[in-house]
Amino acid sequence: MSVELHLVTGDTFAQLLPLVRAYHEFESVELDEETRAAVLRPLLGESTLGRVWLVSIAGEVVGYVAICFGYSIEFAGRDAFVDELFITEAHRGQGIGRDVLARVESEAAALGIRVLHLEVARTNTRAQKLYAAAGFRARERFFLMSRRITVLLVALTFVALLGGGCARDAAQVPRTDGPTTHGPGAVRERRPPPAAAKAFAYDCDDLAFTVRIEGDTAQVLLPDRSVVLPRVPAASGAKYSDGATVFWNKGDAALLEVNGTTYRDCVNNPGRAVWENAKLRGVDFRGLGNEPGWYVEIDDGERITIVTGYGQTRLHTPAPAPEIDPKTARTTYRVRTAAHDLTITIEGKTCRDTMSGEAFSSTVAVTLDERQYHGCGRALH
Repeated sequence: MSVELHLVTGDTFAQLLPLVRAYHEFESVELDEETRAAVLRPLLGESTLGRVWLVSIAGEVVGYVAICFGYSIEFAGRDAFVDELFITEAHRGQGIGRDVLARVESEAAALGIRVLHLEVARTNTRAQKLYAAAGFRARERFFLMSRRITVLLVALTFVALLGGGCARDAAQVPRTDGPTTHGPGAVRERRPPPAAAKAFAYDCDDLAFTVRIEGDTAQVLLPDRSVVLPRVPAASGAKYSDGATVFWNKGDAALLEVNGTTYRDCVNNPGRAVWENAKLRGVDFRGLGNEPGWYVEIDDGERITIVTGYGQTRLHTPAPAPEIDPKTARTTYRVRTAAHDLTITIEGKTCRDTMSGEAFSSTVAVTLDERQYHGCGRALH
């Protein structure tokens, strides 16, 4: 049995995506399809950020492995994280993971990397044995800690283009999974969208995409890229086109022409659109629950909005500095005003909405005066 690694390029990107999706479902990593494709694409080919390889045996693809580049003063040179390693269930327990790590080590050495790091859950003893057999050793004196930094997407893209390495997904490391305070060096430009700006989330037969409309332009967020289209004359509805891509909006229905394919009867999904509009407004974290319906939105460092009773009661308050406990992955906000006492607790535990069944990365508990609310939520940035 010979394990082979094949560098993922644009031509084989489609083979990678379902494997990454399977791994993320297994590990409860909360990334939508659009974001997943967007964060993987900068790693394709001989990227300055890292490498992604398909793993194959006798020509059959059985998994993938990704490493992200960094630089270490301690180790006097380049280092890398084994960011994700996934072998399909039918091929586990055959020593493939160990052989993959050996091949990755050879590839890393050829790239001038002096040390490889990886993470493993404290309770995953099987994986710990695999990594120990591959020569990895626990650094007992150290505890890996992470902190989310909310930045503009434009700023993140700029840093990535400079070749600064790829960020670890927060679901893979100790985290609070809620909005964070902003430490030294954190970048956040708080520029609220114009009042007319609005987001839509469309579902077609085999495509889901988001559109942000502002004035006479529409930004179409596709799984692999973003396109800004100017408005053009139309007999009905609102039509946007740059000559190659067309988005035609008629109320909650739309048509999209992209890459020579026409997607008709695309329908706005109100459930997804709510989250996209919250993101557009600069909300960092959103939670919700049922019976009665409620939601909370946290614009970290700015304000908290909580709406209860299916919209009957609405409270706005400045957002205090959160209390963060990295050991329990818990973030707590406590607010006391002349009229209300409010406590919001966010925990990094997988949660499913009691009505829709949708999975979220966090549980949310809210106490408003003497009333308690329980639900789910996720970070939006």
